[in-house]
Amino acid sequence: MRYMLFSLLPMLVEIGFVVATIAVLYPARYFWLNLGCITLYLLATVLVTEWRAGYFKEMTKKDANYVQKATDSLLNFETVKYFNAEDHEERRFHVSLLAYKQANVTVAKTLVTLNMSQAVIISGGLLTTLMLSYGDILKGTMVISDFIVFNVYILQVYVPLGFLGTYWRFIRQSWTDIELVLDILEQKSTIKEDSHPIKADITKG
Repeated sequence: MRYMLFSLLPMLVEIGFVVATIAVLYPARYFWLNLGCITLYLLATVLVTEWRAGYFKEMTKKDANYVQKATDSLLNFETVKYFNAEDHEERRFHVSLLAYKQANVTVAKTLVTLNMSQAVIISGGLLTTLMLSYGDILKGTMVISDFIVFNVYILQVYVPLGFLGTYWRFIRQSWTDIELVLDILEQKSTIKEDSHPIKADITKG
């Protein structure tokens, strides 16, 4: 986690420098437009990732379920053979595997939704900024080089944002796995030791 935070620091610095440069060199509307797009990008990334977390957790549970059934059948193959339960175990495995596949497809669809929302925000911010600069060029308040500079600057902002979104998705998925482990640790034991156990009184072997 510490390494990940250190790796994020240069990206944040880069975003800050680019936005500050736009604020200093160009009219304020360009600064507020790009700052708004960055804020909207981060907000959408957090909200959609939190929405995806429930589906990812369900997929992880179904993954563990079908793996557990496969492992249980393989480790206890002698018992399965004794009771002639091969077909039964095969059906249980296929049902759990199908449930996992469906959950996996759902998670993939939510990932597409996340990527599309991020791409729409990035494209919208870039398009709006370039259209504004194009209008200023026609008015004579800007030159063509400013149009190129905006294109480079804004792409320089959104590349680190893409890495930030990816890092946050990995962190949230890892935290979902940790939650499942904590759920197991919080399970109450059905067999508890007596607070006052009877001492064994054995005098012979």
